[in-house]
Amino acid sequence: MSDKVIRSALHGDDQVDLEVGGVPPPKLAGSIRRAAAEQRLAVASGRNTMLHLGLLTVLLLGMGTAAVLADFWLIWICYWAVAGFVLTSCFAGVHEALHGSLFDSPALNHFTGMVTGALTLVPYSTYRAYHFEHHLRTHEEGDTEPIVVVRSRIVYLLTVCFAIVGLAASLWGQFLAVQVGKGSPWATRRRRTGLDLGTGAAEMSAVVAAVVVGFTFGWRWPIMLWLVPLAVYFPLAGIFAIPEHYECDYGPGSVFRTTRTVISNRLVGFCQWNANYHTAHHLLPAVPGHNVPRLHVLIASECEVVERSYLRYHIGVLGRIGRRQIPPAPPWSLEPDEDRSADRLVNPRRSPSRR
Repeated sequence: MSDKVIRSALHGDDQVDLEVGGVPPPKLAGSIRRAAAEQRLAVASGRNTMLHLGLLTVLLLGMGTAAVLADFWLIWICYWAVAGFVLTSCFAGVHEALHGSLFDSPALNHFTGMVTGALTLVPYSTYRAYHFEHHLRTHEEGDTEPIVVVRSRIVYLLTVCFAIVGLAASLWGQFLAVQVGKGSPWATRRRRTGLDLGTGAAEMSAVVAAVVVGFTFGWRWPIMLWLVPLAVYFPLAGIFAIPEHYECDYGPGSVFRTTRTVISNRLVGFCQWNANYHTAHHLLPAVPGHNVPRLHVLIASECEVVERSYLRYHIGVLGRIGRRQIPPAPPWSLEPDEDRSADRLVNPRRSPSRR
């Protein structure tokens, strides 16, 4: 699929073309496109977005106020849990914004993406370029998302806890490299100067605000109100992000085999803006989160890699690592004469979560 075609389905500024990604059969792609158009699934709802963001704001400010006024350890723990949840949802909101799925207005999408990116330490503009490239090369050679095979439970748990930290650090590295005329090809090719500057300004404003609060009222408040919630958000976001493609087939190929859908509860769906229906998202990226469950209903019978909960998935991975049921290494990472037997998936099913 060409860059031009996939961009028409990804970009908020020209999001109406319901191109289907992931190379499904032509007949199925046509029926999905028609159903999505008839049901107006790709139409963003500013009302739903404002309700979602409003609830997150009320939760954060309400619990933050209670924690500051009470200054009691149990209330602080409750605040950190709620704030970590809110920041995780903000990270998912950055993803919605870069796809143009929050509002009809590209400017509002970009602004919201920069604000939520500032809260979660993710440079919006660079993440936007990174993520579009991921959609072009999902779980195949050239994918911007790291494709790794983990052989240790400890390494897997560390990966879950620090994957988003590593993502943020690498994105900031790309952001700085692009400003001096360097950086990866995907970052320089998709650079948008205005968004880059806006991202930098938003992120710096958040850091400056934290420093001002620290100098004015003491460093305890930035640590308690923002840094501790960040420490909760990073592993929580990793719990949701890792299952999207890990242990799935390598591409290029059908999105039904390279991407996993996780069936979870409404609280997780709210936190993730329904990105847990990840197969549906990759199939039709222009569909905003509030309509993704409806799209999933249309394709549920075709989804081949499905898990019933995030907890069940991660426990399953740890069990498979203990039994040495390791996914095969990416074919492009092996030398032509390299023995693949050590990396073979022992489970007779090609994916442990596959129907």
